[in-house]
Amino acid sequence: MRNRIRLFSKRVFAYADFKSRVGVLVLAAMLGMTACGIKAPPIPPRQIAPPPVSDLQYRIADGELILTWSVPAATWERQPDLAGFAVYRSKSELRNGACKNCPLLFQRIAQVPLVVTPQRKSVAAKLSYRERLAKGYHYTYKVVSRTASHISGADSNLISFDY
Repeated sequence: MRNRIRLFSKRVFAYADFKSRVGVLVLAAMLGMTACGIKAPPIPPRQIAPPPVSDLQYRIADGELILTWSVPAATWERQPDLAGFAVYRSKSELRNGACKNCPLLFQRIAQVPLVVTPQRKSVAAKLSYRERLAKGYHYTYKVVSRTASHISGADSNLISFDY
């Protein structure tokens, strides 16, 4: 009788162990099924790039470059959080000769903030940047509009000259 009780208890525990293992497998399969499907990379919220500068101009006076440009006209309707403009320069020595197929390597050299009134109007219709020039270089400049949330617009027209 004692052996029968031991045998019966072993079978009950073996059955309970089997049942718990099956339960874990069923639970894992159910979790696996809920996670199935086609996954795609996350899509960031749509962000509107600020309008580009289209009228970048320059003049040189007494060895100093003066870049001027207008704040894009449709700025406040399209991009109310326009914060300013970044000025970029590419500079290469003239003695190395011109390389027609070489890429221009730009470096950001300045940030020009946009000062606005409470009515969201620009204080200045034209903005400018000044820089001393060194002789014997080929210069190329561009300006890029930027928002307060660090979204950059397209490049402006390029200004290139030898000095």
